Amino acid sequence: MQIFDKLIDSYRDVMIKDIQSLVRIKSVKEAPQGDMPFGKGIQLSLEKALEIAERMGFKTENIDNYAGEVSYGEGNESIAMLGHLDVVPEGNDWTYPPYAAEVHDGVIYGRGVSDNKGPAVMSLYAIKAIMDSKLPIAKELKVIFGTDEESGMTDVKYYVDKKGAPTMAITPDAGFPLIHGEKGIMTFTLVTKSENHELKKGTYLVSGNGGNAVNSVPDICKVVIKTEEKQDLIKLLEEFKEQPNFDFVWEEQADNISITTYGVSYHGSLPQNGRNAVSYMFNILGEFAKDSHTPIAEFIKLYNNRIAFKHYGEDIGCFFKDEKSGDLAFNPGIFAITAEGIEVKVNIRYPVTFTGEQVFSSIEKNIENTVVTLIRGSDSAPMYVEPDSPLVVNLMSIYREQTGDLDAKPKVIGGGTYARKLPNAVAFGPGFPGAKSNAHQPNEQYIIDDMIKATKIYAKALYKLAQDK
Repeated sequence: MQIFDKLIDSYRDVMIKDIQSLVRIKSVKEAPQGDMPFGKGIQLSLEKALEIAERMGFKTENIDNYAGEVSYGEGNESIAMLGHLDVVPEGNDWTYPPYAAEVHDGVIYGRGVSDNKGPAVMSLYAIKAIMDSKLPIAKELKVIFGTDEESGMTDVKYYVDKKGAPTMAITPDAGFPLIHGEKGIMTFTLVTKSENHELKKGTYLVSGNGGNAVNSVPDICKVVIKTEEKQDLIKLLEEFKEQPNFDFVWEEQADNISITTYGVSYHGSLPQNGRNAVSYMFNILGEFAKDSHTPIAEFIKLYNNRIAFKHYGEDIGCFFKDEKSGDLAFNPGIFAITAEGIEVKVNIRYPVTFTGEQVFSSIEKNIENTVVTLIRGSDSAPMYVEPDSPLVVNLMSIYREQTGDLDAKPKVIGGGTYARKLPNAVAFGPGFPGAKSNAHQPNEQYIIDDMIKATKIYAKALYKLAQDK
């Protein structure tokens, strides 16, 4: 299969240009606009991806702007690579512009280069290598471009309802060697009503917000406070400045004080690797209102006592774990002061042997008789494919052959990919062990040599799976 290596090496420059052209389109989910179900940016990204595929000589189909399908070959069975074109918001603190797709020292930077526009384009070039080799295959090969992976995966359901599920599927949206299991993913909102937004006597929260996406650790949080105790608050802020890890600024604004806390963003499946700006803010507010019993003060106390800096649900009733997939992960991703009061949206990754209902009911019981109400959001059940299944065995065989890593074993992760939405599907790459990607963080990146290496693995894996066996 050396022919695939030579062909993919020859595609290097044009593949990078195609990835850059997609990354330069900001495709964060927006409100529907006409026949664009996820907004204009995602629509433009889908159109560009299909344009690239058509230029390469593939058959393409736009599935009502929910997904794109690219196909090559024929057969009673099909193998699909599922990538997505939507991205999470860029956040702050980038070294290079998030939508410029700049290359520095052999690394391409930008929102979506690894999650997941880069791998989506790599999937095209893996199949192009098979097409250009003219080697025979017995199954249809597809690339499916999704558009709503980061916000609910409604695109895949729409695609399957319209076109049916592929016989087997690979999503290049996690890491090598192979992901054969994914924890359940649940979102919910913690809410307390308080129309006057009183924190303590003479002190009110004028506004407040933190976080960009529920599945990312918040890297910034801002609150504006109106208080009769301005000097006491300033004194407290000066004391907090002396504490380690507290990174924040404040500003006096007429009768108000504006406070902004800073954290470190990270993927919501691994909240322990980030620093939650909302938790730092609530620590400050909680200390200022420690003797207060207003609804907002009680909400903040509950958060500080049961949630802040506790990444596994240990004090909120959902400290679950199992041998197959490890610990539950608990990420408070978005905070807001609303017209009705205060709320925090939470993203949870729960072990594969548990159900979403077990998690939700346990948290609900934990907060009984408090000022906090729990509002259901989404729940995506866990995915688990047995490690001895033919799909896992074949892909692991190719990975070991191509990398020489004979000890590599498939893994279970807390992240969520399209694999959970289809039968006989796994996540395979694109990140190599130890490589830095910064998905959902500033300075998202992908080493170009690793892109080429992964594309070669995909071509060989698809070719092997596409034989008549």
